[in-house]
Formats: sequence, structure tokens, C-alpha cells
Amino acid sequence: MDWGTSAKTLTALIAPVRAAAQQLPNPMRCLAMTDGSPEPTRIFVRGEHKNPGEPVQRRFLEALSGPEPMAIAQGSGRLEWAQAVISPSNPFLHRVLVNRVWAHLFGRGLVETVDNFGTLGSRPSHPELLDFLALEFRREGGSIKRLIRTLCLTETFAQSSAPRDSEAETRDPSNRLLHRQNLRRLEAEALRDALLATAGTLNDLQFGPPVLTHITPFMGDRMWVRNANGPLDGERRRSVYQETRRNFLSPLMVTFDVPIPDTTVGRRNQSNVPAQALTLMNDPFVRNQSSAWARRLVSEGGTATTDRILSLYLQAFGRTPTPAEIQTLQDLLAMGIRELDSSPAGPDREIRLWTEVCHALFMTQEFTHVP
Repeated sequence: MDWGTSAKTLTALIAPVRAAAQQLPNPMRCLAMTDGSPEPTRIFVRGEHKNPGEPVQRRFLEALSGPEPMAIAQGSGRLEWAQAVISPSNPFLHRVLVNRVWAHLFGRGLVETVDNFGTLGSRPSHPELLDFLALEFRREGGSIKRLIRTLCLTETFAQSSAPRDSEAETRDPSNRLLHRQNLRRLEAEALRDALLATAGTLNDLQFGPPVLTHITPFMGDRMWVRNANGPLDGERRRSVYQETRRNFLSPLMVTFDVPIPDTTVGRRNQSNVPAQALTLMNDPFVRNQSSAWARRLVSEGGTATTDRILSLYLQAFGRTPTPAEIQTLQDLLAMGIRELDSSPAGPDREIRLWTEVCHALFMTQEFTHVP
């Protein structure tokens, strides 16, 4: 083609295409895989990579599909593997899903090793119950919302974690048979969201790009990395919208056992260490939310101390305080008043006083745990 003689014609043809392309939205890109040439897998004799044995054909779990290789027409076999996972003849899919939801709600799965249903994993504490829930879950179309609703409406889930039967505690000290509810600490994300919701500052905006991580001086930074610094409160949005950087994880989240995002984690650690209490005491985000909660309390009206304490308990715990708890907070207020006697009177003085009360409630076990 002679570009010199065809330039005008080609330009006229290309111009509307380019104009239309400019009206298209920016594409959303994601990581993907492509199939290469499948290579045979060999068993290394005595684990030595320089001593390969006979080729091994690709197949599914032998316990489910037998020793025969998978029928793979071409490619890597990922599609055939995925079809085998969701096959109606595979009972593991629904059992694993049900067990993970149970572990999330009850603090421990019916099969305690949620990542291992094999011979090295734990046996189910209630095998018939696991079978029943898996069958119901499949019959309901695999609806996780429906499963959660079913489990949360049971009498077992509604139990208190407080011991009430000495004989049951003796026979089942680990509460494997669920004679009471397990005492569970809130996960890191849920605890952060609870702080925002209770303080009345939660931003319920949905969707959009993640909020940048707030880089504290203690987190440090690499000389060759200059991360954009996000706000301390994460724009008050839910934790699911907070950015996750493997090298710059939130200290608050790490303290409360958020998993290191290098690999998948089926069951999180549930530690109980002094650093958690110290973090709730000193973390600037927690202190800021305590102050915001106090401002909300003062601005809502009402000056009676007892009425304000009642309001705080309803917002934080969903219950009314006992006389002993009211007296404890009144003593705390009296102590604060003595310490602030030298401060000038005014709304800021009152807010500082109630900030300490709000902060004390944030640090209670009832706030950080599911009783």
C-alpha cells in the first residue's frame, strides 16, 4: 500500500474508530492465566530431583474418583479439575464450606482442622450433623446467607459462654460438644468496624477504590519506597475497603491477629496477649474514636450522669448497666473531675471527661469479645 496516496482515505476511516474508542470506559484488568504445553509429572525417587521416576498421570483425589487418570482433552486440565470439584458426586465441597461457616460462627469447626479433611486432620465432633448441614446446604442451592441464618437461629448459637453446668465442664472441658457457647474475640476488622459504629462515625459508603494505609513512624519505610500515606481513620470506612500492603500492615490489625497476606488462612489465630490491651489503651485511632463517641454523647442532649451511662451501655453492649457498673463509672468520673479541677470550665472539659469513660468501655472484654 502506498501510504502517500492512501493517507487521506485511511485517516478518514480511522478517525471515527478512534473517536468511538475515546468514549469507552477504562478497562478493568485482572490477573489471569494461560495454558501452556502440559508436561508430564514424575515422582522423584527418594525425593531426589535428579532421579525422576515414572510419569504420573493427572487425576483427581483418589478417594473420590479412583486411581484412573482424568479425561483431559487438551490443555492444562484446570477446567476438568474445576468441574470435578463442583461435581454432584463430590461430597467434600459442601462439607468444607459448611464447616468453615460453622467455624466462623462458633469459633471452632465441627472438623477442627478446617484446612485438612484428610487422614491427618481431626475427626468431626458431630459427624451426623455435618452430613445433615452439607446435604441441606446443597439442597438450598449453596446459599451461604441461608446457611448463616439457619445456624444463627439455633439454640446452640444463642447460648451464653458463661459456664453453668459443673458436670458438663468436667466431662467436656474443651467444650467440644458445645454445652455452652465459645467465648470469641472479635476479628481485627470487626473490632475496628465496631469502634467506628459505636462512636457514630462509620462511613457507610460502598464500593470504590481502597483507602490507602496509614503509615506510622513505627512502621518505617524503605528508602526506595515512597508510599502515599492514607488517613489515620481510613476515611472511617469499613475495614473491607482498607488497602492491604504486605510490607506495611496496620499495627492495630496485626496486634489482633489479622493474617499475613502471603497465603490463604482457613483458621485465624485467636491470641490473648498484653499487647492487645496496650494497643487499645494507646493507639491514636482508638483514642480519636473515644473522643468522637464522647462528643456524640454530649451533643445528643441530656445532662444526667446516669442517663448518659445508660446510653453508652446501650450503644456499646446493647444492654442496660447493672448498679455496680453505674457506680464504677461514676467513680471514674469523680476521679476525672478531681484531675480536671485546674482546667477551665466549658464543653471541651466535659468532652475530655467523658472521653475517658468511653475509652474505658472500649477496653472492656465485653466490647472486644462475643460473650
